[in-house]
Amino acid sequence: MRLVCSTLGVARSHLVALLKRPDDWSDRRTARSRTDDTSLLEDVRHVIRGLGTYGYRRVWGVLRHQPPRATGQSPNHKRVYRVMRDHGLLLYRHGQRPVLPAGTMARSPSTGAIPAGVRMALKWLATMANGYG
Repeated sequence: MRLVCSTLGVARSHLVALLKRPDDWSDRRTARSRTDDTSLLEDVRHVIRGLGTYGYRRVWGVLRHQPPRATGQSPNHKRVYRVMRDHGLLLYRHGQRPVLPAGTMARSPSTGAIPAGVRMALKWLATMANGYG
């Protein structure tokens, strides 16, 4: 058993625990279901509309001091960060790149244009694909 475990890179204690499990054993750990963030997004946009220079920590602080919502709880700061990141509402420090929502391409926040370096790379790829290289 030692040779098999060392070859597979698995601890022997883990294999012993697996072998001693009853046949009807099932893993009861589940991931939390994603909550609906539409009401939180509306609240965040309402705060940002009046206070455009507020980052996620300040927005969270403002939301924390508002009257309780329908759930009766104030949102977690990590949830506020995730919602603001996913919808492109985060601020960034001077000299840093903006934090982009997951799965988006880098675009200029003011004009929506693709940056020059990316545009040149795309143009080069297009010429290579057409056989002009």
